[in-house]
Amino acid sequence: MTSIIEIYEIFEHKTSGHLSMSVISVLQSWGLIAKNNVIKCNKGHFLELCPSTSYCDGVVWRCKQTYINSSKKKVKCNFYQSIRKCTFFSKSHLSIYQIVTFAYLWTEKVSLEFIRNQLKIARQSSVDWASFHREVVFDGMILRHQKIGGPGLIVEIDESKFGRRKYHRGHRVEGQWVFGGVERETGRCFLV
Repeated sequence: MTSIIEIYEIFEHKTSGHLSMSVISVLQSWGLIAKNNVIKCNKGHFLELCPSTSYCDGVVWRCKQTYINSSKKKVKCNFYQSIRKCTFFSKSHLSIYQIVTFAYLWTEKVSLEFIRNQLKIARQSSVDWASFHREVVFDGMILRHQKIGGPGLIVEIDESKFGRRKYHRGHRVEGQWVFGGVERETGRCFLV
């Protein structure tokens, strides 16, 4: 289990700016950034991590290979892309430190107001990131479906209807019924 202090130390006490190779290695081991020799350029060459001052993280995936172009000349590929592309971090203006710390605090059920104040992010950003995290958890539950319960295990079940009254009148609520269960001992759960 990682703590907030460990996250801060992993990021070498830098909450923004360029990432060091040791930080990138940790992010790769967590599966948040692709490992070396995985991403390819348009020509099919593997990209490697290279320093770059023109990207906020200070590192890019870059191809240094050469190829023969249509004029039969040897040309340097020079393809590059952000380390954030096709990751959970893509299209975000927050630093990777802020996103990782947000994820940690969100999973620890810390209030969005506290997270927003500590990470100095806008209210809408915190709401959006909480929504992204809910989507990831939902997708994980769908991908890792499993039976719960069994002899000697207690499963708590409940149903709820999510919606609101139309025009704030009457008793009929338009919305979606959700049925779920949680195994007391292990915390495993399901939603339908």
